Amino acid sequence: TFNRADASETLDLALVVEAGGTLQSWPQVFEIKDTTANSTAGVVIAENADAVDTVTITIPKNGAERLFARIKVMVSNP
Repeated sequence: TFNRADASETLDLALVVEAGGTLQSWPQVFEIKDTTANSTAGVVIAENADAVDTVTITIPKNGAERLFARIKVMVSNP
C-alpha cells in the first residue's frame, strides 16, 4: 500500500509495481492507472477527492518463499 498524489496522474507518467522472488528477476508487473478498473488485476485505488489516493496491490506468492517488490516510475518525453 502506498499513497499517490493526484498531480502524478498525467499522460506522460507510467507507474508500475514489479515483484519477484529475487532482486534479479521481476516477473510480476502491476500497472497503476487512474482508476482500479483501468489498472492491472490486483490493484485497488481508493480515490480520496483532493487528498492523496491510496493504492493497494495484492501480490500472489505463487508458492514463493519470499517476494520483493519495487515501484517503477517512467516519464516519457512529449
